[in-house]
Amino acid sequence: MGIGFTLLFGCWEPSVRLISKLSERLHRFKLIRETLRVLSETGHSIRESGTHGILFRSFLLSLGVRTFKYLALLVLLSSILSTAFAPIPLSHVDDILLALVAGEASASMPIPTFMSFGSYEMGAAWTLSAFGYTLANATIALFILHLVSQVFDYSLGIMGTLYCIYPNSSEKLLSRLPKQTLAFLAMTTAVLLAILLQSNISLHSALHPAPPSQSERIEADGSIPQVTSPDQASIPSFQVVETLELDPSLSQLSGFVVWSTNRTGNHEIVLLDLPSGSLHQLTQHPYKDYYPKISPDGKKVLFSRGTRPDASCRNPQPWDLHLIDLQTGEERRLAANGFEGAWFPDGRSVLFHRGGRQIIRLNLESGQETVLAEADTHGLPRGIEFQTPSYDASTDSIAVTLRQARRATALLLPTGETRTIAGGCQLTWAPDSKSLFYVEGPGAGDNAIRTMNPETGQHSVLLDAPLPFSHEYFPRMDTTGSWLIFGASAEGHTHDEADYEIFLWKVHNPAEAPLRITRNPANDSWPDIFIHPRS
Repeated sequence: MGIGFTLLFGCWEPSVRLISKLSERLHRFKLIRETLRVLSETGHSIRESGTHGILFRSFLLSLGVRTFKYLALLVLLSSILSTAFAPIPLSHVDDILLALVAGEASASMPIPTFMSFGSYEMGAAWTLSAFGYTLANATIALFILHLVSQVFDYSLGIMGTLYCIYPNSSEKLLSRLPKQTLAFLAMTTAVLLAILLQSNISLHSALHPAPPSQSERIEADGSIPQVTSPDQASIPSFQVVETLELDPSLSQLSGFVVWSTNRTGNHEIVLLDLPSGSLHQLTQHPYKDYYPKISPDGKKVLFSRGTRPDASCRNPQPWDLHLIDLQTGEERRLAANGFEGAWFPDGRSVLFHRGGRQIIRLNLESGQETVLAEADTHGLPRGIEFQTPSYDASTDSIAVTLRQARRATALLLPTGETRTIAGGCQLTWAPDSKSLFYVEGPGAGDNAIRTMNPETGQHSVLLDAPLPFSHEYFPRMDTTGSWLIFGASAEGHTHDEADYEIFLWKVHNPAEAPLRITRNPANDSWPDIFIHPRS
């Protein structure tokens, strides 16, 4: 700032005089003369403002206008990013402020645009994309900001234009207004700004709740879960919603499958008994129940429940982690703001991510949470989002899908490093810890379920199901690695809306052999399977 003041008030007029003297031969050109005249008059105005003692007031006025402008834009853009685009996590204030400044900078560049339209949005959107927002969503958010801000800009512009056209009438009108009215308008503006700020702070708190206390994390019963043989597990008499006709080849299979379905009108967790085909409804709640995972002993099911009616799998924020006991039917919340949970092999802890920003281990006995990875660890860029974490005890590493600032599937190693596996998504450890499997194209239906050996780095196709149901997602293996359960759609992609059907495949059988489990136009997604050892 000191350098700016020195250049502006100490060097402006001497510099103009020097340029004028050096370019005397060019004064015959009108453009040169006019440019020098404007520069000279500008310097004179700056000097006069200092002489008459209005320089500091002018500076404060300019600073106030810019502060109010950026504060209003900051609140507006932050609100747009937080509400209009639920899948995008709310960013830091400095990120949004830097994006606004970048927009101003790009708008001032000599880019061939009409009235700078688009150049501001381009600079701000690219800056937001560097912080983890998708470029498409950031561009749309900036376009909405442009439209809303233009309403205010043109309203003020029209009032200013009317004042300039009818100055006398405007002055008379303003003079008739009592000072109390002007003070009321100023106070109203301040109150509205305070309401906007408070609304945005409340929204930030809603989307980023504080870590729950230990008593909130788990309604623990004080006992260590005993891992017994799976064949001792029993399924209580949950409501049977229908009986599915299964392939006769499954008649010797003893176990069950769980998944999330909206066939009852809302996404609930259901359990299919094998081989009877009885479909039991495990949960009943007005909000979505999603992403079920069976415990290693087959006695419990971990799942995520939305905390508001519009909860979406594309937004990792509004979810809590829940657990249901298949023997007693008891259901309890394990953690606030927990999504896409998975089991540790010993069944005594679970893994989940909080808002896509932290991967957390939760001890079921004590309720203690331990952060295993964060968005700024493991050499990952700021703005990264975690999805579907899967833990392997033998390597102490976490298989995870990365989104936002970086799109990949990767291993988070205990050394603090990140090992990229592939593109795609839904990277998961196989039960024997010798391989990983994930979903990535190409394939008959755009996708295929692929596998990778972490020791050799070799990739291969595990299953590319035949058309029409060849858009595969949600792959899971039973604890023996013998059976693969997955969802596939004939058309449509959205995970919680498209018509996905559930299929079961004996691993290493021909690709034509997957057995269709469901035949329903509803959305059936995120299956998991448990097979008793005697099968």
